[in-house]
Amino acid sequence: MVRRIAKNIRALREKRGWTQEDMENQGYAPRWYQRLESGRYIPTLPTLDRLARTFRVGVTDLFR
Repeated sequence: MVRRIAKNIRALREKRGWTQEDMENQGYAPRWYQRLESGRYIPTLPTLDRLARTFRVGVTDLFR
């Protein structure tokens, strides 16, 4: 499940043409974000909510 979320987050970022470094402009620490996207960090529900708002999608879209 964590890998699926990580894959979806990466796809959403790439769809917008953002780099991992661009995520820092969105308020995410670069190293933390890299761990999230690589599947080495298990995001909490508040984190998933924040990411969904950043990408302007529903939280459920992060699980598909």
